[in-house]
Amino acid sequence: MKSCLVAVAALILPATAMAQTPAPRSFAARGDHVALAVTDLDKSAEFYKRVFGFAELRAPVVNRRWLDLGGGFALHLIPEKTAPVGVDRANHIAFAVGDFDAFVANLAALGIPFTDFQDRPSTIQRLRTDGVRQLYIRDPDGHRIEVNDAARVAR
Repeated sequence: MKSCLVAVAALILPATAMAQTPAPRSFAARGDHVALAVTDLDKSAEFYKRVFGFAELRAPVVNRRWLDLGGGFALHLIPEKTAPVGVDRANHIAFAVGDFDAFVANLAALGIPFTDFQDRPSTIQRLRTDGVRQLYIRDPDGHRIEVNDAARVAR
């Protein structure tokens, strides 16, 4: 029985130690893209271009739209939405803008409503300890998007 416990411990301990060891930096992993399933490629692409000013990239695959988020990171729009977008507030993508007030004015000009994290209409919040302002909008398919002024803090 004692040798059985030693054998089990020998199998478990290396796995536990391995789970706590970070991946080697030699992987040089970096963000590449985020993909969203959408119902209408053109409508979604135009939304992201009009609201955020993202430039379109040439997608090397058919029936896709790719947008440049900067820094080698892209938004891939894929016309394969097969289920409704969840209503969980925590699931969202976030974009930092350099001029938050101008962005809010642009939302008003475009007639795009915004909320805070708790879905209170037309409310901008400062939950973060660094004073960053945040608001939330939804794209044409209901994907939740946080917009903040963290770019201001990073300068």
